[in-house]
Amino acid sequence: MAMIRSSFVQIRGPWPDAAFGGDDVDEDDVESLSERASAQQRAKDKSRRNFSELLEVILDPALKGGAAALALSLAHFLTDRIRPETHEVQSWVRRILRQISDLSSPESDMTVATALLYHGTLQEGSSPIMSRRFLLKRGVDLNELNLDPDCIPAFIEVLNPQVDLVAELHRAQIAVTIGEQIHYYLEAATGRGPDDGFDSLKRSPHWPRLLRALHNPNDFAKISVVEETAGLCPRRHILLPSAKRSALKSEGVAVCDCCGRVILNKDC
Repeated sequence: MAMIRSSFVQIRGPWPDAAFGGDDVDEDDVESLSERASAQQRAKDKSRRNFSELLEVILDPALKGGAAALALSLAHFLTDRIRPETHEVQSWVRRILRQISDLSSPESDMTVATALLYHGTLQEGSSPIMSRRFLLKRGVDLNELNLDPDCIPAFIEVLNPQVDLVAELHRAQIAVTIGEQIHYYLEAATGRGPDDGFDSLKRSPHWPRLLRALHNPNDFAKISVVEETAGLCPRRHILLPSAKRSALKSEGVAVCDCCGRVILNKDC
């Protein structure tokens, strides 16, 4: 398995262009080059189809992402060799990153670099916070992270040639996720931390209630805290309206319509 993995991390560059024949080709050569170019394109299309089918197998939810990191190596190898369209490579990367749950595999360097590239510059709503959240959820200490910015040259070439991964890592290191801010708020409310470090909550329309709860144990007892976004009222287990579920997922705070309590989502 180690030999298989290593074969897919070697940078080999795109396949030679069969249509390139120089300036002194005659008519017969032009026809021959055209045929070879068509055959090469068919081979590339077949490679893309085969990889898409393989990806369906590798990313089967029943496998729980066990081979997702290896799929990332395969995707980079194929990107390096045939240079697919940007949208196709981005789709591969998005699907694979979602399945990677930890960074214990030999492809961890590639996963970190790809996460910074995708979450920091490509995903809708991209930001250093997205990168930081991805890495923190997978147990990465960003301050101890050793980044290899040169391990995904094909992804960078196809997806974002201007990216500076070292700068993206720095931005992720100094960012603060909503989940971290909620942690700081809960620490402050229980007397274990300073009243600081949760500026996003202070800008929330729910801040007046959160502020009262910060200094009043009775008000604090009326706040519900969830470990992850379930979309349900934590007290009555009733499905929250879609707008509240969205706010809880993106902003980390919402008010439940059925019980009137403020809900804080630590997984944000």
